[in-house]
Parts: sequence; structure tokens; C-alpha cells
Amino acid sequence: MIRVRVNQDECMSIGRCLADAPYVFRFDDNELSEVVPGQEGTLDEATAVRIARNCPNRAIIVEREDGSVVSLD
Repeated sequence: MIRVRVNQDECMSIGRCLADAPYVFRFDDNELSEVVPGQEGTLDEATAVRIARNCPNRAIIVEREDGSVVSLD
């Protein structure tokens, strides 16, 4: 299983992730992207990597079930 999370220290509030997967991402009260609770593992790896690559600051982190981070390069 693939899980996504957002490094809010790196988020620029551009919203590409919200546009790509509005059921997975939302803005919090500070207008920073966050993962909707319970939706962390709903994306397949290819989609999660594509969305993470679209983030200008690479604030989206994609992890495998064992906790290893998927390379975006």
C-alpha cells in the first residue's frame, strides 16, 4: 500500500494536489494542504508519484507500507 502525507513546512498553498485529487487533499485553516483523514492510502503509486511531482516545492511525500519513501526522481 502507498500512503501520502504533506510536509506543511514546505507547502506553498498552490493547490495543485487539491486539483489533482480533491478527495485526498484539502486546505486546512492556515490554507496549507493536508491529507483528508482516512484518505492517506487511497492513491495507487503511479498517481501518488505524479501528484507529488506536480507539487512545486515537493511537499508531498509518498511512502510505501514499510515506511520507505518513494523516490520522485
